[in-house]
Parts: sequence; C-alpha cells; structure tokens
Amino acid sequence: MTTTAASRTVQIVDPVTLKGWLDRGQAVLIDVREPFEYASVRIVQAKLVSLTGFKPSEVPNEPGKKLVMQCKSGVRSVRAGELMLAAGRPEVYSLAGGIVAWKQAGLPVVESGSGPRLDAQRQTFI
Repeated sequence: MTTTAASRTVQIVDPVTLKGWLDRGQAVLIDVREPFEYASVRIVQAKLVSLTGFKPSEVPNEPGKKLVMQCKSGVRSVRAGELMLAAGRPEVYSLAGGIVAWKQAGLPVVESGSGPRLDAQRQTFI
C-alpha cells in the first residue's frame, strides 16, 4: 500500500478519520501541493510546505500530534512522508485520495473562487 523508509512505512488515513483527529487537536496537517494549488482550494487546518524544494526541517514539529501529509490525490503526500521518515520522523500519515477524496467525503474546504488554474502536471506538459 505504501513504500518503506528504513523498514517504516507512510501510513494511510481516510478523510473522515483525519477530520476527527483535526477536530480533537490530535494531528498537524501539511499540504505539500504548490502555492497556487493551496491558494485555490485548501483544507482549513492545512499548513503549506510545498514538495518543490521540500525540507523536512521546515515541517512544523508538534510533539504528541500525528503528522499527516496531504496533496491533490495522495501521490506527492506519500513522497513527502517518505522524506520525513528518512529524516527520522518515527510515524507519518498520508491522506488517502488527497484533497479530492476530502471534498468527495463532503468535508469542508476553503476555496478562493478565483476560477480554475492549471495543476502542476498540466504546467509541466505545456
């Protein structure tokens, strides 16, 4: 389901479980998308630390809280989680299906309303 970093794996969490953790103050959510993606739509509690130029030292360390990485669909967040594990973080989660799954579950987001923008894959293609 996930990849390993020194025999540890990035664990997967579903949107509803994550929402409960966030509501109870049990997790810190890191959005690893690009700044324009974050500005367009984001989960309220998410803190932006883009995967581009990602440095584990820039990820907030909140002892006693679960660290959850999040992106659009769940691919970049697993990669960021692997980097965190390699940097010594003992446990890291990735939001299954990313913000797409979060929205499909009917959970709240903040949207800028400024219209659609190109995602990173489309920008690269162009």
